[in-house]
Parts: sequence; C-alpha cells; structure tokens
Amino acid sequence: MTSSVHQERRMATDMQLRSRAVYGFTLIELLVAIGIIGILVALVLPAVQAVRESARTMHCSNNLRQIILATHNVHDAHGSLPPLCANCSDPDVPGCLTSNSTRYGRHVFTGFAFLLPAIEQQVVFEKMSVGVLEGGQSHVVIPTFLCPSDSSVEGGHPRLKWDFVDRYGASCYAANNYVFGNPAAKLTYGSNRIPASIPDGLSNTIFFAEKYATCSNTGSLFQSSGPPGAVSATLWASSNDIWRPGFNLGHLKAGKSVASYPPSAMFQYRPDYRKECDLERTQTSHIAGIAVAIGDGSTRTLGPNMDRITWSKINDPRDGSVITLD
Repeated sequence: MTSSVHQERRMATDMQLRSRAVYGFTLIELLVAIGIIGILVALVLPAVQAVRESARTMHCSNNLRQIILATHNVHDAHGSLPPLCANCSDPDVPGCLTSNSTRYGRHVFTGFAFLLPAIEQQVVFEKMSVGVLEGGQSHVVIPTFLCPSDSSVEGGHPRLKWDFVDRYGASCYAANNYVFGNPAAKLTYGSNRIPASIPDGLSNTIFFAEKYATCSNTGSLFQSSGPPGAVSATLWASSNDIWRPGFNLGHLKAGKSVASYPPSAMFQYRPDYRKECDLERTQTSHIAGIAVAIGDGSTRTLGPNMDRITWSKINDPRDGSVITLD
C-alpha cells in the first residue's frame, strides 16, 4: 500500500515537472522574431531622430532668444546697439581700433563680446583687454553661442586645420551688418539706436541668424586648398574679416564693399560645411529651416522654401517693407 502511494506521488510530480518544461525556439521562429524587432526599430528610429532634432532646434532658438534679449539690455545700458565688430583684431595694427567717439569707445572687440555680461559671462568679459589680440579671451568657449545641430563644431571650436583656428571659441550665430554696422560709411560699427535706426520696425527686422562655425567650399579644411576665403570660420571674438561673426558684409565678410544695403543673399539650407559653404551667406543644418532672432526679442524658424525677396526685405531695416513672418 505504501509503495503504491509513493509511486502515484512520484508520477504526479513527474507530470508537473514535464508540464513546466520550457521548450526552445525553432530557427524559423527566431528569424521571424529578429525580423519583427528590426521592423520596429526602423519604424521608431526616425521618430527618435525627429524628437532629438526638435530638441536641438528648441535649444538653438533659446540661445538666440538669450542673445537678442542681451542685445536690448546692452543697448539700454550704453544708449546704442553694440558694433558688429571692429575693423580688425590686432590693436598694434594701425586702423584696427574703433573710433573713440562711439559709445563703446576704442576697442578691437565684436558685438558678441559686449553681450557677455548680459548672458552670465561677466568673468570672461572682465578678463578681456583692449590692448591684446582679440581681447585675449578668444579661446574661451561660450555655450550660448553654440548650436547643437551645427556639425561643423567640435568641442566648441571650428573644425578648421589652419592658423590654429580650431583652438578658438566658435560662434554658430552671426549679427546682421545692416543693423549693427554702418554700411553708408563702409564700417562695421556705428552708433545705431532703437528705434531710430530700425525704421521698418523691430518685428520686421532680423538681428541675428545661424551661421556655420566652419565654412569651406573646397572639400578641405586647410587654407592651401583654395583662394582666400575658400576656407573660413565664425569666431565670437574675432573682428578679422573671414573670421568675424556677421553677415551682409559683402566680399569675404570685409564690410568695405557694402556701400549701401544690397539685397541680402539667401541663406543656405543644410549645405555640407566642407565643400558647399559660402562664407558670405548664413547657413542652417536644421531640418525645419534657419533659426533667426527678430529685433522685437522673438525668434523664428524660416523654412527652406521661403521667398528670396522676403528674406532680403527682413534683413534690411530701412527699406520700408512690412513683412508678416507668422
């Protein structure tokens, strides 16, 4: 009797163990599962990339918003807009220093340098010196001046392999010479004031726009690969022509050839910074279009199919055109 009970219990236990057995996948089932996973990844990846690009675009627009608001603060403190830049960057070179008659005095700085105290970079600004090349702080990376979508930046510096430019702080944004300069006098600085110098109205005028930190049209990042200006960069602290952070400056960004307000060249939409970049134009790598800062303190993203004439009109602060950007 006891033996029979034990045998029944053993049989019941064996049945339970067999019922709990885990069977493996066949090769076909495994391949089908891998295929399904691959399809799901292919479907999800574009959405993830789109979300990341949207975040980068928002980050870029926030930077521009800080820059334009800082510009208004600096304008109110000095009584005029900051200059786009000085004539050049070396105080020992005759003619580099700006006129002492401006509200910003004699200097070799760019307008971005004067914005530093208003974007929580007071320490960097206080270290700058008028008597030193580019103010002496051109190597410092300023996060607010960098767009996360600009692949021509590496570690906050341009990717150029020429004249140690890859050691300088990059800027992914540029100032409009028609707003911050004095085209009538062929100068990149003046005493422009709000609203007198912007007769079209602040809401109808671009003050800042995106611009690649590294710009080449030769396929190379070395100066020897082409004529002057074929390889250039945008540096927040440099007033030298091909390095200065500006646009609507004419030939080689020198500013001297812009005697009036010629139509602004259309921005480039996602060009290859190594072989398709034009230093005299602005560029964007955003899918949605170029991010700009408007004089009224707002930011906009302007699509690649934007009309060229409209782009030109919103770059000119005194052409009499009223443009609706929404």
